[in-house]
Amino acid sequence: MTTRHPIAAETVRRPDGVQTDGMSSRAAGGRRAIPNSPFSTPEPAREPAETYEVGDQVCHDRHGLGRVIETTGTTEVVADFGSTVRRIALPSAKLTKL
Repeated sequence: MTTRHPIAAETVRRPDGVQTDGMSSRAAGGRRAIPNSPFSTPEPAREPAETYEVGDQVCHDRHGLGRVIETTGTTEVVADFGSTVRRIALPSAKLTKL
């Protein structure tokens, strides 16, 4: 009885007649970044973070219209939406200042 090594390359013949010799795929990883390439995409310009103050009206995608009742610097706000009071981390794509 002969044993084959499990990693040994096999010759495979596909139905269309193409013969492959255990080809391996290229290692996973990103492409190399070339700094001065005209094809590299520039980073999008970031807008300054929106600031909230106590009393500001806000609109949240899920909770609706509300009013800011507390701020903790630029990291989070506490807003009263009528039926619920929520602490929301900033910046939040779901929260907009009105």
